[in-house]
Amino acid sequence: MVVTKEETENLVKVFIDIHNDILQVTGQRSNPELHEEVPAGGESGVRDPGGLHVLAYKILSLESDPTKITADVATEALYDIATKHYFWDGNKRTAYVIAKTILLREDMVLLPIYKDALEFIIRVADKKIPKKEIKTWIEGMIL
Repeated sequence: MVVTKEETENLVKVFIDIHNDILQVTGQRSNPELHEEVPAGGESGVRDPGGLHVLAYKILSLESDPTKITADVATEALYDIATKHYFWDGNKRTAYVIAKTILLREDMVLLPIYKDALEFIIRVADKKIPKKEIKTWIEGMIL
């Protein structure tokens, strides 16, 4: 399947909407709706629009590749967004939510809440965990 410019643009818009929603929801230190302490808001906006478009194209290409599974797609999203900082702020949060969303679209639930996965996500963002280990972690955390 050939990925179109329109499909790529639409996915970029989804990524930006998710990112903006995360910053809005986490705009307060204690979020009773989530029953946990969450990092405070952050600066909105895309820092690297070209990189975000490349990621959207990669995600769509992976989704259409019959040799790849959903965990591969979620791994790519988690790693790329957490390490490449496409947004001014909230990259780790956005990376995690987008990975969870990719899995949910296939009726898979990534079990840990953000707070419980944060140490792992920080290690991903610091490039201390290779993609193969991220995929293994994701596969082990899917319900």
